[in-house]
Amino acid sequence: MEVIEGGGVVGRAGDDEEGLGVSELKREFEKAFVEMYVLDVDIEDKSLELEEKSHAAAKLAKASGKSLEWERKSQELVSRESALQKKREREAHDATIRKHREELWDWHKKLQDVDESLRKCQRFIIRREVTVNEMGRTLKKKETALEKAQSEIESTNRNLKKK
Repeated sequence: MEVIEGGGVVGRAGDDEEGLGVSELKREFEKAFVEMYVLDVDIEDKSLELEEKSHAAAKLAKASGKSLEWERKSQELVSRESALQKKREREAHDATIRKHREELWDWHKKLQDVDESLRKCQRFIIRREVTVNEMGRTLKKKETALEKAQSEIESTNRNLKKK
């Protein structure tokens, strides 16, 4: 008998049963059994190795999932921070605009007050001008009357001197 690769046994032509002993068959059987055991152990090792790789892949997938979740949460946080920053900037801008409006309103009120004061002054000046003009006209009349009276006095004095 001949052992072929893979553990099989093939009888040789011309061998008879007496030539093969039980011990040789036993050795061939044990050899085939050992080869089968080695293959079984090798398969078991490969199976364990695959199981370890499967566990490692599962852990990696879980870690990758967590990593993706953390990345998503990180992006959400960055988004929130950006939105909060924009909100703060908008609020600051709005506060600045409100302050400028208040300042403009104050200036407007002050200008109105100054304008009203100028109008009062103009009215006062106009009244004074009217009064001065009236006094000027009155003075002119009085001057004219005085000149007339003085002319009459001079005329009377001359008449008196002639007489």
